[in-house]
Formats: sequence, C-alpha cells, structure tokens
Amino acid sequence: MKRLLSIILSLLFAGLVFSEEVFPEIYGPQSVHRGNLVIFGMSEPADWCLVPSDKSVGKWSVDTSGKVLYFASSEPGMYTVCAAVIVEGQPKILCKTFYNGDEEDEFEPTPPPNPNDLGAWIRANTTELALTKNYLAEKEMFAACFQSVADGIQQGSVRSAPAARANGRTCLASKLLTCSTESRKLWTQFFDALAEEIEKRCKTEPNNLQQIQSIYREVVEQMRR
Repeated sequence: MKRLLSIILSLLFAGLVFSEEVFPEIYGPQSVHRGNLVIFGMSEPADWCLVPSDKSVGKWSVDTSGKVLYFASSEPGMYTVCAAVIVEGQPKILCKTFYNGDEEDEFEPTPPPNPNDLGAWIRANTTELALTKNYLAEKEMFAACFQSVADGIQQGSVRSAPAARANGRTCLASKLLTCSTESRKLWTQFFDALAEEIEKRCKTEPNNLQQIQSIYREVVEQMRR
C-alpha cells in the first residue's frame, strides 16, 4: 500500500471537518449500473482506496498517472472512493460516496446479520485495519498465534481453557511489539473486542477446551481469507 493510505482511515473515521480551504475535487458519478465501468478522477495525482474493502478488493485499479481510479463490480451497494493528497504540505483526505446497482436492487431485502457468524464479525471489525500499511503481513502473523494455540490443544501441550487463553494473550502481546504505533493501537482494540466475543460464545461452557480449539481454528480460517 502506498505511502499515504495508512492515514486514510484515521482521518475518515475521526469525523474530521475541514476548514474552508480550497481542496481538489474527486470527479465521478453518484450512481452507476452494477457491472459497468465507473471512472473517478482528480486534477492531480493521489493515493486511492475504496471502501468497504472486503467488497471492493480486486475490483478497482489506478491509472499510472495517479489521477484516475477505475472500478467495476456486479455486487450492489454503497461504496466510498477516497483520495489522499498533499495540500500546502499537509496530507488531506477527500471522499465521494456512490451507489453501484440498479433500481430493483434497492428493493432486495437485506438479510439480518447472523450473530453466530464469526467471519462477518471479524470482517466488520477489521475495516480500519485493512487500510494500514502492513495489514496482510500482520494479519497472518496474528493468525499464527491462534493456530499455535489450537495445535497445542490438539497435541496435548495446552491442557486447559485458561492455559489456552493465557498462551494466546502471550503470543499476541509479543507480536504486537513488532507493529507500528498506529496499527498496534488498532490491533489491540480489535483483540480486546475479539476476546469479549469469544467469551460470549463460551459463556455456557467457559472451560470447554474443545470449544476453545474450534473457535480459535475458526478465527485462523477467517483471518487468512
């Protein structure tokens, strides 16, 4: 990921309100028929991204000039294209939201979220992390921690649920020290929330070691997608 993408989400989700300075503008449509090519442009080069990242990965590209973003997807929904630029020596973020779909898509019912879908929970809670510089490498590194605990349970070296939790925390803490300050903060928040989510799933049987193993393997599978 390019040099400015690491600042995009921190600015975007901080609710930053810009002053009345004159900024470059993202040119492009408010809506497009799904499957059609849509083009967004800037008057100067920028670092681009598209959110939600899980729906748009592999479906957009940037022209070699850095001034144009191309996007096409058959998956309907609201998307936000973001461009990071330097204005008077300061990094700025511009965003434009558009709808990708046809009129009939608006009437398709949205299925309610499945509270037992851990994968959906992980995807929803790694939105900010997905735009940090070393996200993919860090995600694999942390997945390996859950993998090692699950393997330890299977091999008999981890013999209790408290030991599984303690081993997991120790591994994650050591790996967090290798992350940047920004991503360390986001990952810590994510793992704190994930720990609570796991405890909810283990509420009826908190000492069920096989259940812990199953959940940890599911975390590994979802983080490696």
